[in-house]
Amino acid sequence: MATTLPDILQAPNMLGVVQAVKAGLPTKHLPPKLLGGAGITKAVTGDTFTRYKVSGSQKTARQAAYGAPSRGRTMTGISAGSGKTIYSSENVDMKAADVINLLSADNLQRQNMGEAEWSRMIAESVTLRQNHRVAAITSAFSLGHIYYDADGNLLPSSSNAVIDINYSIPSANVITAGASWATATTDIIGDLITLQQLALKTSGYPIAHALYGSSVLKYLMTNTNCRDLIVRNVALNNGIINDAVGGLVFSLGGITWWPGYLGFFEDDNGTDQTQITGDNIVFMPEPSPDWYGLIEGTSPVASSAAGGDPMAALKSITEQQGMFQYATIQTDPVGVKMVYGDNFFPDIKAPGAVFRFDTTT
Repeated sequence: MATTLPDILQAPNMLGVVQAVKAGLPTKHLPPKLLGGAGITKAVTGDTFTRYKVSGSQKTARQAAYGAPSRGRTMTGISAGSGKTIYSSENVDMKAADVINLLSADNLQRQNMGEAEWSRMIAESVTLRQNHRVAAITSAFSLGHIYYDADGNLLPSSSNAVIDINYSIPSANVITAGASWATATTDIIGDLITLQQLALKTSGYPIAHALYGSSVLKYLMTNTNCRDLIVRNVALNNGIINDAVGGLVFSLGGITWWPGYLGFFEDDNGTDQTQITGDNIVFMPEPSPDWYGLIEGTSPVASSAAGGDPMAALKSITEQQGMFQYATIQTDPVGVKMVYGDNFFPDIKAPGAVFRFDTTT
């Protein structure tokens, strides 16, 4: 049985396709919770939200004599400000031949062909939006910034940037190794212990994850201290044998190591931009809503396919959370335009909990 054009194009049907499509870019380089989920994703209305910054306290409560009056204390470590989401919106027109297929309500085969093309367009738009999220989240941690040019293109550095989302990672958290990890005798374990101590002293959050560059695994395997730990780790040995070049996720020193070098995106010039380069590591705590969240704002959409009746289109407006899409039916020339976008923000509430570490001097 053929389906009417408004039924095919309505936003709720399109949303079902969105939820089923995955990113085209790899996500293996990130702890999965950074991409959202229960407790991490937070819904807000519109494109603004209250942005909290938190920092741990390493002070202790003060002693007092039993029965004595309580001592006054001013709490510190939490500040609030206004934040804005990252909003994106694009549109694409469906080719005339595919529109005619969609309109062929009396020919199920032709209409199915039109629906298949419509689904493909939605799926491709979702991949672009998912890629944007993955690359933006990776940039937030690898650079401490998310940069965009005047046309809204994500950038790998501050060069040509007109928008700079600055996470204010403290300069003290951008560290260069005292001795190069490329030297086999460097005390890498000692460096990791020092970093863990620093994390606990500065933010109170212990380091649990490391996003490592392409040279780091080699440094660990050839290091005289780490090598002994690796040799005794059966699971890590098997991983190196089976997946060393495919992006190895492993545990060492109580830290889960993720192949950060798999994080990349294709810029507007068609050039692949690696976001965590060879000698670098990003350290962070276990993702939790205490210090990190993925904000999703709302966007107005026409829940039924907007056509020639402007009042009917206005009456159908609803709000979608996060990713959104809707269709408009055009009559001059005849066609269908799909509008799609996203409204999100990777929120690092405790920038002092993130460390960027260069393993070579």
